[in-house]
This record gives sequence, structure tokens and C-alpha cells, in this order.
Amino acid sequence: MDGLPGARLAGGCTSGHMMSGMMQTAVSGYLFAAGAFAAAVPVALMMYRKES
Repeated sequence: MDGLPGARLAGGCTSGHMMSGMMQTAVSGYLFAAGAFAAAVPVALMMYRKES
């Protein structure tokens, strides 16, 4: 294994990396999912902030 089984099976797709990596209980899949959500939440809050 090369350490990124989710990325290999998903053909480089990021959402596929999360899904297939986590289903294989690969640490890289869990780390990528945590990092993706940690980045996405603040970006979504900035983009959809209500103007006062």
C-alpha cells in the first residue's frame, strides 16, 4: 500500500478519497476528511455571512 488507498481507488477525486479511505479505515482518509471539513466550515461562514 502506498499510504493513500482512498486516493488511488477514487482516481484522485477528493470526495472519493474521503469515502473510500474512511471505509477502508485508512488513517489518511480520516485525516483528509477532518482537514477538508476544518477548511470548509470557516470558508462557508465567510462566504455566507449575513450583511448587517
